[in-house]
Amino acid sequence: MANHKVGFFEDDITGPIGFPQTGYMERTKVSEGINDRLFCRTMCLDFDSRKYAIISLDLCGVDRKFREKTCSLINKMTNIPEENVLISATHTHSGMDGFLLGWNFKIDKFPAVKFYRSKDLAEEESTSVVRDFIAYKVAGSVYACSQNMVELNLSYYSANLLGVCTNREDPSAPFDSELIAIKFKTADNKPLGCLLNYSCHPTVLGYDNYLYSADFVGYACELLKVSFGKYFVPLYLSGACAETSTRFTRKNQTFQEAKRLGYLLGSKALLLLNSNRKEEELKEVSSLAREVQLPLRKLPSYNEALELLNEAKKEYKLLKKSGASPPQLRIAWTKVDGALDVLGRIGLGATNDNVASIIQAIKINNIVIVGVPGELHSNIALMLKKYGSKLGKRVVVAGYANDYLSYILPTEEYKKQNYEAIISQFDEKGVNLLTNELKLIIRDI
Repeated sequence: MANHKVGFFEDDITGPIGFPQTGYMERTKVSEGINDRLFCRTMCLDFDSRKYAIISLDLCGVDRKFREKTCSLINKMTNIPEENVLISATHTHSGMDGFLLGWNFKIDKFPAVKFYRSKDLAEEESTSVVRDFIAYKVAGSVYACSQNMVELNLSYYSANLLGVCTNREDPSAPFDSELIAIKFKTADNKPLGCLLNYSCHPTVLGYDNYLYSADFVGYACELLKVSFGKYFVPLYLSGACAETSTRFTRKNQTFQEAKRLGYLLGSKALLLLNSNRKEEELKEVSSLAREVQLPLRKLPSYNEALELLNEAKKEYKLLKKSGASPPQLRIAWTKVDGALDVLGRIGLGATNDNVASIIQAIKINNIVIVGVPGELHSNIALMLKKYGSKLGKRVVVAGYANDYLSYILPTEEYKKQNYEAIISQFDEKGVNLLTNELKLIIRDI
C-alpha cells in the first residue's frame, strides 16, 4: 500500500434560483437562473498516513464561521484536522450571497432584495439553510475525494499571462501576471487534475447579471475539462487580486466575453500542462496554520465620511457629464461604494479594536500554498514570492482563503484614496504585521 497518494473530486454547489447573489451592492433583485454551474473542487493528499485537503469554491468568499463549521464536518467524516484544510473562494461576483459575515441582505417583497452592512449574518432564514447545505456538500466532497486517492506524480509550470487583466486603476501599472499550473498524473500518464493560480478579479459580469456563473474562471476550467476529459478536475485558486481585474481588457460584460477571457486563460494553462516538464514524486507534504491578531484602522468621524461620500458623488457626476469611458466611470463609482461602506460601519458602531483571523500554508515538496484571508495586493504577493524563492520555496498565493478581511494593501496604496484604500479595514500597521506573519509562515513550514 502506497504511503503517498493524491485524489481529486468535484461537486455542484449551484444555489437555488431566487436566492440573492453577492459581489455587487447595486443589485436590486434575487437570482433569476443559471448560466453555468458553480462547483466545489477538492484535492486530497495522504502523506505518511496524514491527510490534507485543498478546496476551491465558486463563491465570492467565505467567512471564518463557515470554515469552522465545514472543517468540523470534514473532521467527522475523514479525521482530517482543521489545520490541514484550506478553503479558498474563486471570488466570482455571480455566486450565492450569505457566506461573508457583515455583508447581508433582506427580502421584504420578493423578488426585490436590499443589501446592507451588519455585524452578523442576514436575518433571512434561508441564509443559514444555504450555508449549512453548502458546508455539508463541501465536507461530502472531501470525503469522496479521500476515498479515491492514488499514487501520482506532479509537474510544476509557470508563465506570464497578459491580456486577461490589468491593474484596474491604471492599466499601465505593473501587477502579478504569473499563471501557475501544477499537474498531477498517474504512473501510466493519466492526468487526474491540476492546481491553477492566477491573480484577477472574476468580474467580467456586472451587477446587471442575475444568472449564477463562475465568470471567466468557469470557462477556463471548462476548456481544461474538454481537453483532458470530464473526470479531470481543474482546481482554481485566485491569487493576489486586490487591484487586478478585467476592467480595461473586457470588450463588454457578457457571458460571451467571460468565455473569451476564460478561454484565453485556459488555453495558456493547457499549453503549460501539455509541455514537457520533469515530473516530481510526492516527497513531502505538511501544513501550518496560525491565528493572527490584527489592529483595525481608525474610522473617520461621521461628518468626515459624509464629506468623502459627497466628494465621490460629485466626481462621478462630473465624469458622467463629460462622457467618460465605462472603466473611468466604474473607478469613480467604486469610490462612492467605498464611502457608503465606511458610513455603514460607522452606523453600526464599529470599533477600532483588533480582529482575529487565520493564515495558513500547505507545502507540497518545495511548493508553498499560502492561504491569505482577503484581497492581497500584487506588490505584497510579489515580495512574498521573492522571499520564498530565496529560501528555495515556490510560493503560490491563495487569496480569499479561510476568512475574509477585505483589502490588504502596501503603504503607498493608502495615499491614493481609491476604492481599495477607502474600504480596507487596515492601515499600514495592520498590513505590515500581517505581511510579516505571512513571511514567517513561509519560512517556518
